[in-house]
Amino acid sequence: MTAQQVLPMSMTPGAVRVGAAADLVEDGLGGEVFLHGNLTYAWSGQDQVLRRLTAVQLVELQVAKVGEVADAFGVDTATLWRWRRDFAGTGVGGLAANKRGPKGASKLTSSVIADIRVRRQGGASLRAVAAATGLSTGSVRRALTSQALDLDAGHARGDAQDDDAQVLALVVDLPVLAVPAARTGDRVA
Repeated sequence: MTAQQVLPMSMTPGAVRVGAAADLVEDGLGGEVFLHGNLTYAWSGQDQVLRRLTAVQLVELQVAKVGEVADAFGVDTATLWRWRRDFAGTGVGGLAANKRGPKGASKLTSSVIADIRVRRQGGASLRAVAAATGLSTGSVRRALTSQALDLDAGHARGDAQDDDAQVLALVVDLPVLAVPAARTGDRVA
């Protein structure tokens, strides 16, 4: 037996071992995967699609197990499984990051808020207003409380003359509760 050490697959310092046959080198400029010492995959720091494709292909080609590839790429195994599913379903385009955040404009336009207020002042319940307008009850509540937010905005602008009228409008909308009946006779025992 010889005393010579086994040569590393990648001569790049800081390479992360992926399975028995691959090394991964990543820095701020991008990444590279060496397969049996040969540069096989490379991507720039901005190209997340190619990075994901590389991870998927390492698993698909059985270079390493899912857990090993996920650990090397710094993702969860569930994320790697999702990448594999997306790649199998729609190809490389499925690996592109989806847009996050709101998908469309808010349904609470000024005309919808006015409609909600009219229906609510007419005595309709939150559920009835929500069903009639096609919104959730939470959105209906938000639209009704925006009336108070409008009042706060008036204070910020310094509309002192309109404040009294707005406060009176809010007071008029409040339901009046009946005086509770005396229950002293029921409680005497």
